[in-house]
Amino acid sequence: MTFLPPSKSLPSSQQVETGMTRFLWYQNPCIVIWCRFEQHPLRFLVSMYVLCLAIFAATIPLPRQDNQLVGSDGAYYYAYLPSLIIDGDLDFTNQYARLLPSQAQANSSPIPSGLPPNQFAVGSAILWLPFFLLAHMLVLSLHAIGMPLMPDGMNYLYQALTLMGSISYGFAGLLLIYRSCCRFFGHAVSVLTTLLIWTATNAIYYMVAEPSMSHMCSLFAVSLFTALWLAARPRPTLRQWAVLGLAGGLVTLVRQPDATFLTLPLLDTLWEARASKITVWHAGPGIALFGTCVVAVFAPQMAVWYVLNGSPFLSGYFVGDRQAFFWLAHIGFKVKWGTIKALRKSAVTRFKL
Repeated sequence: MTFLPPSKSLPSSQQVETGMTRFLWYQNPCIVIWCRFEQHPLRFLVSMYVLCLAIFAATIPLPRQDNQLVGSDGAYYYAYLPSLIIDGDLDFTNQYARLLPSQAQANSSPIPSGLPPNQFAVGSAILWLPFFLLAHMLVLSLHAIGMPLMPDGMNYLYQALTLMGSISYGFAGLLLIYRSCCRFFGHAVSVLTTLLIWTATNAIYYMVAEPSMSHMCSLFAVSLFTALWLAARPRPTLRQWAVLGLAGGLVTLVRQPDATFLTLPLLDTLWEARASKITVWHAGPGIALFGTCVVAVFAPQMAVWYVLNGSPFLSGYFVGDRQAFFWLAHIGFKVKWGTIKALRKSAVTRFKL
């Protein structure tokens, strides 16, 4: 048997892999990228999350017209936190004066309780609560050592940490989407799909530019509910129905129109019963438990409605002249026939071009 001298020893496996990677990169870079997606899927998602946090942090010192990090509808979602935690009430007068000074007149219109109105859901504030409390403890500590920070729940430190929490919920939702995709596809397809959802939809905007809106919390809640449903189907146990109900309650607590997603396991159960040729009544106890858990988690919103609007079943969207959500709104039938003909002519013209 002949042995090679040490100077002519065989290359290591790492050297072979590096050489093959370089060869494939020159031949077809897409193959190398695809292999990286398969080998290190979470690395790309975590890197994207860190990048989003860094971009948001870099924009904090930029001048703003209202000098607030929260804005637009996000100010209403955020107002629950300082009002409940710092003031111990649902009187948003001082919060609106700081966050929305340009809309003071609109926010002073009376509602049945005599308090300033807030028709926006309380769910986002509940999810942000751990980050707000962390900021509160930090501000209290800095205030105790003489730093000029008031523990009023309104300064930039409160807002920045809370909004970073919102970005984190968005990232958690995207991770859940990735995990759900992995049930049907490989790691590369799943991570590529998640990155496309992240960057090719408005998710990236609401994560970096407007994290004070409810969209990231909604993304997390719906992704969690969908992932739990996929794990429990086609025949959830009673325990799984209860967990689904808790997640479904969170979905409605964050954003009431998202309640349409709660029909997924119900429709799936009906389909399974039809395919298996069994009665749907076998799922009756589970569905009843599901509904009970949804209502239990949704109870904080009903309590807010009771304090503000005088009834636990009266949403702020239906108080006074405020714009309401209509589930079966027939907006399409309100378009004039002349407009329809004009749109039809325009579509035909574009098709010909």
